[in-house]
Amino acid sequence: MSMSVPYTPPDYIPPEVSANEWAGAERRSSDPVNQLGRSLNNLCLEASDHFEIVAHLEALGYNSPTALRRLGFDNHFDLATELFNRTPRRGGARRAAAATEHDALTPIAMALTFIVTFALGAFSTAVVLVPAIWVLVWSQVGAALLAKAHGEIEQDRQPQVLAVIMVLGLLGVGAVWGVARFGLEVLAPMLLWYAAASLLWGRRFRQAVALPLLAGFGVTVTMILDLPPLGAQVFAIIAVAAFCAPLLWSRAWEVAPWFARRLGVTLHPMLYGVGQGLLIVALLQQSPAGSEVTPGASLLVAILLGSRRMLLMLKEALSDRLWRERSGADYRRPAQRAVAIYTGAYLVPIVAVALLSHFIAPQAWFFHWQAFGVFGLCLGLAVVSFTLGAAAAPAITFLVAGVVVVLPGAPFLVVGGLLAAVQLILVLTRIPRVERYAVYLL
Repeated sequence: MSMSVPYTPPDYIPPEVSANEWAGAERRSSDPVNQLGRSLNNLCLEASDHFEIVAHLEALGYNSPTALRRLGFDNHFDLATELFNRTPRRGGARRAAAATEHDALTPIAMALTFIVTFALGAFSTAVVLVPAIWVLVWSQVGAALLAKAHGEIEQDRQPQVLAVIMVLGLLGVGAVWGVARFGLEVLAPMLLWYAAASLLWGRRFRQAVALPLLAGFGVTVTMILDLPPLGAQVFAIIAVAAFCAPLLWSRAWEVAPWFARRLGVTLHPMLYGVGQGLLIVALLQQSPAGSEVTPGASLLVAILLGSRRMLLMLKEALSDRLWRERSGADYRRPAQRAVAIYTGAYLVPIVAVALLSHFIAPQAWFFHWQAFGVFGLCLGLAVVSFTLGAAAAPAITFLVAGVVVVLPGAPFLVVGGLLAAVQLILVLTRIPRVERYAVYLL
């Protein structure tokens, strides 16, 4: 599926030159693969996977049968894999350690924050949850801006971008909380989610885990000593201030011109965040009397914990097929099958409860289990669209679904099911149009 184009990797030296320019005794390996690895030294040192090397081999003509036969390989994928395995990546251990920490601690921090905000009273009623929509919208917009900044701004100035986003988020939290006129039982959970997002964006993963643990400790002490909830809420706010203050200490005004140029990228994330917030509010508004929310909330936490890994597995499957297949028809069916398997994993808990309801009487936790499961499925499919470079479709469909389920009061499960079906159709429709999203996978 890839096309050979005139391209020379950085610091490329033809093997015959690198092997013969030294006049002294040759002490380096004469193995042709090792010689090629020395020629592509920087590329092999910096490559994140063997697919990155494959693209350069194609551009240099090392996918021809003659070149491959001279090196003892049948195809350039195997050659790239061998080059990748023989070369110690520069900084690879540090990047791998950072990636492992990110993969492990990010979902843990999210899950702990969800649990502690639940204990602080964030989800006691739908009305109390309304101000939290701001934090949800802000987090979507902030993530989009940071993604842009990583590709366009120098590494040492990116903390300034984060500081601006945090300042805007803090101003929004204060404004929404002031207008809504709720108490600290609303402000404390809002700030806890605000801090969790900020710390994760700042790559302070351990602090992002420590903060909800510390706030949870305050809640536990308050409950054990039978103190007013105000104590735990004040303690959480103080902890947020202590953890976030260092990230706000930056010359943020220096990146203001960049922000002015990039405000356009915030539209779709903003619509997507508003849609999510409206759906959550409607879900709680439609909760049957006496229903049990904890199992459903736990299911959503489990979905959040596993969603990143599931998305990475889907992306790897699609990327692998993208390199190996040579026609759109050959690529389409395996890609659609991979999406179907991905969707099926999200459907398992929903279908399980639907089958269980035929054998036992309705339980208090059924509604929220299915509702949060459907919501998680919608999120899982929407993030696939974002990965395939289609931001408008999930943003608009989520907003429409949120408005429909809140204003006319349409049943959440019906609207959620239709939203999930639309998301799946959008993904399956985009899959064959590989030329529109290949760059986002590679």
